[in-house]
Amino acid sequence: MGAILHGPGVAFRVWAPHADFVSVVGSLNGCDAEAVMACEENGTWYVNVPDAKSAECR
Repeated sequence: MGAILHGPGVAFRVWAPHADFVSVVGSLNGCDAEAVMACEENGTWYVNVPDAKSAECR
């Protein structure tokens, strides 16, 4: 869970089984201010932000 650095970007994962919508907000890739997460079967939400840098994930 949390922010996971990998290759050229960052994968974000959070457990929120009762949520209807989850997103990561910020200057993640120089353009988009919001990365909408997708719900997986077990209540975990996930999004990959290919151009995010480690310094941007605090």
